[in-house]
Amino acid sequence: MTRSGGFVTVSEDSSVERVGPLPKARVENVTGARDAFWSALLVARLDGKGWGECARFAHEVTTLKLRVEGHIERIIDREAFYERLETPAERQA
Repeated sequence: MTRSGGFVTVSEDSSVERVGPLPKARVENVTGARDAFWSALLVARLDGKGWGECARFAHEVTTLKLRVEGHIERIIDREAFYERLETPAERQA
C-alpha cells in the first residue's frame, strides 16, 4: 500500500512489515509519481535491499519526482540515497 507520508505496509507471503513513519512529500507535479515509486522499489530490491529499505528508497525517489517535472533518473545517485537511509546501527555493521 502506498500513500504520502505516514507508514507504508510491505508484505511478502506471510511476512508483513510496516515501514515509517515517512515524511509527507511536498507535491508540485504528480505525473509519474506512481511509476517512480514502483520502479524505485524494484530497483532497490534488485540491488539486494530488504523490503523496509526498498520502501524508504522508493519514498525518497517519489518525493523527488513529486517536486520535479520531467525525467529524474539522471539526478538520482542510488548509493547516496542508500547511504542517507541507513540507520546508525547499519552504518556500524
